[in-house]
Amino acid sequence: MRRAALLVAAIAAALATASSLAFVRAASAQAPRRAPAPPPAPAVHATPSAPLPALPVIASVRVDVARDHVVVTEDIVVARGEMHAGDLSLFVAFGAPGAPRAFDARLFAADPALLAPIDEAVSEPVAVERAPRRPKTALLLLGRPQMSGAVVHVREPAFRRAVSAAGAAMLRLRTLLEIPQEDAAGGRELVIRLGTEGGAPLTLTRLELHAESAHPAVLAAEAMLCGGGNGMAGTGTSDGPDPYPIAVTLSPTPRAPSAPAPPAPVAAPIDPPSPAPPRPTAPWLVVRHATDDLCLRFHTDKS
Repeated sequence: MRRAALLVAAIAAALATASSLAFVRAASAQAPRRAPAPPPAPAVHATPSAPLPALPVIASVRVDVARDHVVVTEDIVVARGEMHAGDLSLFVAFGAPGAPRAFDARLFAADPALLAPIDEAVSEPVAVERAPRRPKTALLLLGRPQMSGAVVHVREPAFRRAVSAAGAAMLRLRTLLEIPQEDAAGGRELVIRLGTEGGAPLTLTRLELHAESAHPAVLAAEAMLCGGGNGMAGTGTSDGPDPYPIAVTLSPTPRAPSAPAPPAPVAAPIDPPSPAPPRPTAPWLVVRHATDDLCLRFHTDKS
């Protein structure tokens, strides 16, 4: 059983990497980039979005790191719940740094127990429309309404097809970004928007960071909640989230550094030792506010 589970996980990781590479190639194959035009005004839709049938769950946030770009993939699972007639219009705010080079969405049939697609190879494209802020006819899914982002239009027939297989649908959102610049300490930071429903924060189940190749290799990563648009600098303030680290799964696993030489004996310290830093907490156990973002900081080698 364990070997079968490991095989399934390896296949899923390989499919996710292949999908990410295809997304990047498709974006790169577009016309050469010109000076960005001002964002279009939000479209006026005659019919407001239907309500979500159930409380969504952010099944996973995966970040794929390459030499000159990163791909952020958010998988959001919605159970069949109490279905309503009409299409879904969901507003997704973009993270940081900078506007994305490309953004797309796909809809999968999902297993509500595993919070994963039933078949990674079977999905439907979903129309997306960039907007400078949330239109009044769209529901807020990720981020805050005054931020720039995109409206994801899920047609009712497509949603019903997805939930008919096993009782849940999964919306996969992919964002292609330039790789963040290194800061003074050699780290690179991403701000990823998290979700809310009716003012309540959505649960985040998994956080993963994957290096697409050995060069550059990801040496370490840390994540925590942040707010106010200040990145990790906004944590631990009186009005900001608490600076508790969140567990990040790295793949491939970074090589352990060689063991240092044993230290020379020293006299017993006079002052008591400093307390150990808090251990990373599983994402689904972290308590957050509706306005909190996810800040992910990672270090790559210099190759």
